[in-house]
Amino acid sequence: MIISPRFWKSIVIGCFCLLAVISGETADKSGLLDYSEYGLMPLPEKLTDYSRKESNDAVFKLGRRLERGEIRLKYDESYGYLLSVLEQLAIQVSSQILVFSKSSLQRKHISPKSPRAIYFNDKVFVGWIPGAPKIELASIDPQRGVVLYTLKQPKSSPLVKPQFSRNNKCLECHVTSRTLGVPGLVMRSFATDDKGQIDLLSGWATINHNTPLAVRWGGWYVSGDIGKQTHHGNIMAETLTDDGEFASGENEDRVDLKAALASQNYPAKTSNVVALMVYGHQLHMQNLITRLHYESLLDRPIKDLVTGFLKYLLFIDEIPLDDNIKGDPEFITDFQLRDPRDDRGRSLREFDLTSRIFKYPCSYMIYSDAFQSLPRKTKRSVYKRLWLILVNEDTDPAFQALAEDSKKAILEILADTAPDLPKYWAP
Repeated sequence: MIISPRFWKSIVIGCFCLLAVISGETADKSGLLDYSEYGLMPLPEKLTDYSRKESNDAVFKLGRRLERGEIRLKYDESYGYLLSVLEQLAIQVSSQILVFSKSSLQRKHISPKSPRAIYFNDKVFVGWIPGAPKIELASIDPQRGVVLYTLKQPKSSPLVKPQFSRNNKCLECHVTSRTLGVPGLVMRSFATDDKGQIDLLSGWATINHNTPLAVRWGGWYVSGDIGKQTHHGNIMAETLTDDGEFASGENEDRVDLKAALASQNYPAKTSNVVALMVYGHQLHMQNLITRLHYESLLDRPIKDLVTGFLKYLLFIDEIPLDDNIKGDPEFITDFQLRDPRDDRGRSLREFDLTSRIFKYPCSYMIYSDAFQSLPRKTKRSVYKRLWLILVNEDTDPAFQALAEDSKKAILEILADTAPDLPKYWAP
C-alpha cells in the first residue's frame, strides 16, 4: 500500500510547525548539540509504505498474537493492561522513569502529582499515566524506525478484546531535525511549572550521553545518588529566576520524589538515574541507526554519517562523570543480564558509573535488530571502519582519545559476540 498524499501533508505541516519553534536555535542552549545538518528527508521509495498495517516491530507482532487468540492480556484494577503488556514485551518494571512535563499525546493527564511513567527495553517504549484512557507505545521497526501505537484502557474489566491501534498522527512530533529527520524519539529537558506546563523556549538540551549532566532532566523526576553533581530534575518552575535560569542547582532545593508520588500507585517507586542515562543514550543511538538505514536505501554517500555514527557508538564525546552514580540495583541487574558475554565473561552492558556510564565504551545497540538489519553493504562499511579504529589503523583524530585498553577489550568482546562479523575480525 502506498502512503497517501494527505498523510504526508499532515506530517510535513506538523514538522514545519515544530521546526518553526526551534528555528532560532542553531544549537541547544548547552551549545554542544547541533543537528541542523540532519534535515528532514524524503522516505526512500522502498519505504513509502510506512503507514501500512504490516510491520516488523514487537507491538505489531504482539497484536497479531492477540487477534489469533494465542495469548490474552490480563486486566489489573490498578494498572489496567500495563503489567501484562510489559510482561508480553519482556520489559522490566525496574526500567520505570517518570516525566511530569506535559509533553505527550495525553498531556492533560500529566502533572507533577501524576507523572507519565515510561518503561523500555531495546525494542519498545511504553508510556502509562494513572487514570489516562490509553497506554502509549513506541515500537522499533528495524527498517522504518519508530512505529507508534495506542491501547485503550477500560475503567473496569473489559468485555471486548484489547487491540493496538497505529497512531501516525504522532509523527508530527516524531519526525523532526532532533530525530535526525526520520521517525524516531527524543528526550528533552524543559523548564516545567508545578502544573506540568513547559516553556518551549527553555529546551536546554536534547538529552543523550554528550549532554552535560548539569542541564539534563528538566521536567523529569530523578531518583538515586549522583554525589556532588547537579542536574535539572525534580525542579518546578518556581525555582527559576526572572531570566529563565535555575536559581539553584543544589539537591536540597528539589522536590522529594517519595512525597510527590505518595498518593499515586505506580509499579515501581523510582525514576532511576541510571535508567534515565541509558534511555537518553539509546534514543539517539536508535535515531542514528534509522537515519543510516534510510540514507543507504537512497544510495547517497554515507562516509560522514558513518563517522558520526561511530563517534556516538564509541562514546567519543561523552561527558565524563565528576562523581559516582548510584542507581536502582534492580534495574542495573536486569539490564546487565541481557546480551551475550565473551569467553571472559565481559559484556557491553556492564556499567562503570564512576567516570562514564559503561565500562566498555561501545554501545550495546550494535546487537539490536535495527543495526543487524542494515543493508549488508552499509553494515560491512561500518564494521570495516570500526575495526580500523580498534586496531589503530584509522587516522581520524576524533578516535585517538579512545584508550588502548578500551579498544582492545571492545575488539575482543565483539569478536566473540557480534553476529555476521567479517572474517578479518577473527583473532
